[in-house]
Amino acid sequence: MRGSRFRKWRKHSDKKNKVKMPELSPGLKAVLYTSALVSATLSTVSVVYGGVFPSAAEYVIYAVAAASLCVSCIYITGSLNRLRKRMTDLLRSNIWTARLTDDKEYRSVLLAVAGVFINIIFAFFNGIAGWMSRSAWFGTLCAYYMILGIMRAYWISRNAEKVRTSKCRRNRIISERKLQMYYGILFVFLAVVLCGAVILLVSLEGGKSYPGWTIYVAAMYSFTKVILAVCNVVKARRKREQDWIIIRDIGLVDAAMSILTLQTAMFASFSVDEKELTIMMNGITGTVVSLLILGIGITYLVSAWIRRKV
Repeated sequence: MRGSRFRKWRKHSDKKNKVKMPELSPGLKAVLYTSALVSATLSTVSVVYGGVFPSAAEYVIYAVAAASLCVSCIYITGSLNRLRKRMTDLLRSNIWTARLTDDKEYRSVLLAVAGVFINIIFAFFNGIAGWMSRSAWFGTLCAYYMILGIMRAYWISRNAEKVRTSKCRRNRIISERKLQMYYGILFVFLAVVLCGAVILLVSLEGGKSYPGWTIYVAAMYSFTKVILAVCNVVKARRKREQDWIIIRDIGLVDAAMSILTLQTAMFASFSVDEKELTIMMNGITGTVVSLLILGIGITYLVSAWIRRKV
């Protein structure tokens, strides 16, 4: 009794002691964000060039920048949360978008369909580029994205309808073992294909390049893709449902390849004369990505072999 009362008192005190930031008018928020931007710019100028401002002024600029940036981040986070809630309520008000918002399985299948089309487009353009330039690198990328598209398409064919009866439970266990075996073989084959691409990179026979500022857009897209892929993999493994683990692992492999191609583009744009560094870094990153894919495939095959004995 005393323990339950203590827990209730702690919950009540936590809610009571929770501090909320005061609401600001749009004008005050604009002043806050402007001051944060100006002070951050001045502090960057002070660090880069040095001696531009007096010593006392530099400390004041650093303090104002730190305080205004922290407060701005708090208010921006609150604004984004309110915007997300409004968007969610708006989507739930429509019969077509309500299911997309609330049904995670339905949303995952639709995103997988979009992923298949993206993989087909990537495979097509890389295949055309390889055929026109007689480049084995683009041909390898074409094969890589084709296999990814096939893996996603097969997953969609299995999860288009999520209705299962109690009679199919044993069949589901058997099919999951076969599914692990199939995908384990595909992941291993994908790692072999990527090893060929890495060998071409080390031989300086491949790589991508982006014109002008588009490389920064590609970098932002690739890093966002990796962060979302890692978060989705962690969530899927907590649920321990094999179907969702597979599609999240496919997304992780796709994101890892994006990082490798982005790195080749960045070296092509910013380190033209440093061939030894380019070879070493492309070799290291390519090996890490290949071992990641190979490890996923071996894990699937080992799990299928263990299920066969059960």
